[in-house]
Amino acid sequence: MNICMFVTNPISSDARVRHEAAHLSQAGHAVTVLGTPGPGLPATEDVGGVIFRRIGRIGHWMDPLLRSMVLRRRDDSGASTASGGNGRKTVAPSASDIIWRVAPWIGALRTLVPWLPVALTTRADVFHAHDLDTLVYAWTCSKLTGARLVYDSHELFVDWQRALGARPGMVAWYEAVERRCIKDASLVITVSDGIAAELEREYGIDTPLVVRNCDRMRPLADGTERLKGLYGGGSGRPVVLYQGGITAHRGLLEAAKAADYCPDADFVFLGPDSRFKKGLMQAAGRARYGNVFVLPAVPQDELWEYTCGATIGLVLTQPFCRSYALSESNKLYQYMMAGLPIVAGSIESHQRVADETGALVLADPYDPKAIAGAIIDLLEDEKRLRKMGREGRSWAERKYNAVMELDKLTAAYDGFGP
Repeated sequence: MNICMFVTNPISSDARVRHEAAHLSQAGHAVTVLGTPGPGLPATEDVGGVIFRRIGRIGHWMDPLLRSMVLRRRDDSGASTASGGNGRKTVAPSASDIIWRVAPWIGALRTLVPWLPVALTTRADVFHAHDLDTLVYAWTCSKLTGARLVYDSHELFVDWQRALGARPGMVAWYEAVERRCIKDASLVITVSDGIAAELEREYGIDTPLVVRNCDRMRPLADGTERLKGLYGGGSGRPVVLYQGGITAHRGLLEAAKAADYCPDADFVFLGPDSRFKKGLMQAAGRARYGNVFVLPAVPQDELWEYTCGATIGLVLTQPFCRSYALSESNKLYQYMMAGLPIVAGSIESHQRVADETGALVLADPYDPKAIAGAIIDLLEDEKRLRKMGREGRSWAERKYNAVMELDKLTAAYDGFGP
């Protein structure tokens, strides 16, 4: 069947989207992914039989400014007040309030207008929305054509946006879209059991299919020297690695501070530039022993070798919202596949994986001393360190790998029939 996916990024670095699209293509489906433009990326690209179409929003050059406005906390000073008939003060909507009530509709149209004709030309049998910020586009296409709708919820998006401080009008928009559209989906997918249970409870739907962000099977690589070559690391020094997005609520500043209690280990952060990364680099500059290194992202096809070269992997997700507390990061499964013992944030989903696999030790992701303590305990017990790495790799081979997870997705698609 023909499948049209939607995602609000340039596609190339989104492992979940790429893995799902490739797996469905290999199962015999024709897959097109609509995403946004990216630096140096072509508008149309054939990647292993999957077609990537990168289409800009109307006025896409304004996106960084609009994104910062959306996430800016509301200032009530713009509201005017008047006394009601009962003597109580009432708040009249300000011009800003009115603008932010219509802004989500304008934002949706900025994307829908250029995406819709392209999506419809795919003659898709299924429109597959990757996360809530694309659901309205996939839903619109399914209504216009009678095709099936698949909703792939990567997180509890409404909860996450609220916790980030998004404007109330934006939060209300996302909540209304999800509540209206989710029940029209032929299939709802998500990334963890906890998030599946929350979506089922909130919207009264059948339990979503859980397709975890697991890594693909591949042989281990000896990347130690290459990883250390990125920053001039000394021979014999263990490497504590974080690789991924450099953003808030991932325990990165706390991990950098933990390095002050671990003078005999190097702490390496690999990830793309971001506003948050500047603060992390400043924290690295204050490290007591000069053992914190904040490095640029490496090409995706080289990341595996660098990951295998580390001693310990960090996944210090902080439960700043319910979505994060229930998340299962792709880094978790990448480290397991690479045979790395993991120091992870003590959140609900990590506790489940730790109990099942024995490949994780948990620490308070807000406490640098606790993080350092977990790292030191592992480094001082080489037998335990190696055993955890072997357990993680074994569980990745037996259960937590992309093929086994994505086979669940293709089976669900096969259930749609011809």
